[in-house]
Amino acid sequence: MASAARGYSYLQLDGERVLVNFSLAELEERLGQSFVRVHRSHLVNVDKIRELRPGFSGGVDVVMNDRAATQVSVARRQASELRRRLGL
Repeated sequence: MASAARGYSYLQLDGERVLVNFSLAELEERLGQSFVRVHRSHLVNVDKIRELRPGFSGGVDVVMNDRAATQVSVARRQASELRRRLGL
């Protein structure tokens, strides 16, 4: 998973959070098809998604397949693309 941080990004790698000198847009381009933007400030690896859960106001939350079962809110306009990528 990657999160935006003012021109930089945080990568979540095996439980470790690493700051990298790339914007989220640059990471999205470099990481390719395995990652999908679910929110303007979050990218997730589609291979690491455990489940989708109903979220706030009819939205969707992604639950990641990590030890902490990290949850990320999905923007409403991104939900259909995420479902398409997951074959739902």
